[in-house]
Amino acid sequence: KEIIAYARKFREHERNFAAERKYEMAAQLRDDRKLDFEYAQFLTDIDKYEKSLSMYNYWIDKKRDDLQARNGRGETYLKWADIDSSNLENAENEFLDILDYQLDNAQAINNLLATYIKMDNRKKVLDTYHWAAAYLKKQDYKTQIKTAGYLIDSGDLNEARRILTGVSELVPNKPPYPEYDYQLARYNKALLVRPDERKNLENALAKMEMLSGSDIKKIFGSEKVFNRFQANVYNDLGENYYETSRTDIRAFKMFDKASVLNPNMGKAFYNLGNFAYLTKADREEALRYYTQAYDKG
Repeated sequence: KEIIAYARKFREHERNFAAERKYEMAAQLRDDRKLDFEYAQFLTDIDKYEKSLSMYNYWIDKKRDDLQARNGRGETYLKWADIDSSNLENAENEFLDILDYQLDNAQAINNLLATYIKMDNRKKVLDTYHWAAAYLKKQDYKTQIKTAGYLIDSGDLNEARRILTGVSELVPNKPPYPEYDYQLARYNKALLVRPDERKNLENALAKMEMLSGSDIKKIFGSEKVFNRFQANVYNDLGENYYETSRTDIRAFKMFDKASVLNPNMGKAFYNLGNFAYLTKADREEALRYYTQAYDKG
C-alpha cells in the first residue's frame, strides 16, 4: 500500500520514471488485477503501449471475457493510433468483440464511437451514435459533445444542433464543463452568428477559470490537454474580435495567449502575423510570426 501511494503521488506530479519504478515494484510483490489495470493505464498515458498491452493480455489470457481488461486494451490501441493509425483497426475489433459479449457495454460503445471519429468515418459515427441512443439508458455527455464537434467539422450542422440541444441538461454545473460552450461556439461560427459565438466562447473562458487542478485532471486527463483546449478557445475568441474590428487589441492578446498555451499551434502564430501585417503594418514582426506558423505546419 505504501509503495502504491508513492506511485500515485509521483504520477500526480508527473514524475513518470519514479512512478513507473514504484508501480513495477508493487506489481512484483502481489498479483493484483485492479493494481495491474491502474499500472497499465499509467503506461498508456506515458506512451508505453507495448508494455501496457502485455499487462492487459495477462488477464485476458486468464479469462477471455474480462471486459474491463479488453476495454483497457482497446483504449491502449486507440491512443497508440495517434502515432500509428494502423492501430485504429485493432481498437475497432476489440470494442466490437466486447459488444459480442455484452451489447450494452457503455464503455465499449463510447470507445467505438471515439474510434470512428478518429477514423473520420461519418456513416459509422452516426450509426454508432444512434446505436448508443437505443442501447444505453444514459449516454455519456462528453462523448455526445465530441460527436457534435465531429459533425460540425463534417458540415452536418442539423445533427450537431440536435445533439447539443439534447445533451444540454446532462452537462454538469459542478465542475463546469467548458467544452460544451466551445462546441456551441463552433456551431454558431459555422452559421456565421458572430454575437452568439462570442457569448459562447466567453462562457467557456469563464468556466475554464473556475476549474481547480483536480477538476482539470478529472475532465481533461492532464494539464497538457487542458492547455491545448484553452489555446483553441483563446484563438477562436481572438478571431471573433478580429472579424468585428481589425484594430481590436484584444484579438492580439487572445492570439498571444493561445501561442503560449500551445507553442505548436501554427494557426495562432498565423493570426499574430496577420495582426502585425494588416493592423500594425509591421512587416518585420509579421514575417517572424508567419515563419513560426510555417515551421509549425
